[in-house]
Amino acid sequence: MITTTRDTDIRKMTTFGLPAECGILIEYTSPSDLPALFAKGALKDILPLGGGSNLLFTTGRFAGTVVHCADRTITFGQPGADGSRCRGCARRTLRPYLRQRLVGA
Repeated sequence: MITTTRDTDIRKMTTFGLPAECGILIEYTSPSDLPALFAKGALKDILPLGGGSNLLFTTGRFAGTVVHCADRTITFGQPGADGSRCRGCARRTLRPYLRQRLVGA
């Protein structure tokens, strides 16, 4: 699913939580959404936003387009091709999940 909003407050998407907004925010929930965004030309001149860690807007406003993955799932399973057993999407803190899975706490 793809959502697009204008003049969006994105302070909660940044680690520091300082006032920040963008001209257009495009959020998608699956990598399979990206071809549709590309076909529309929506992925030109963008600022991709992951977890927002260490992101600061010096003017408080980015007039351009921010693209953000809104998928917050975490999956555990058999090792993938890269050897990983756990995959987390944007903006997830894995520590509590790993503690529960590995320690049982």
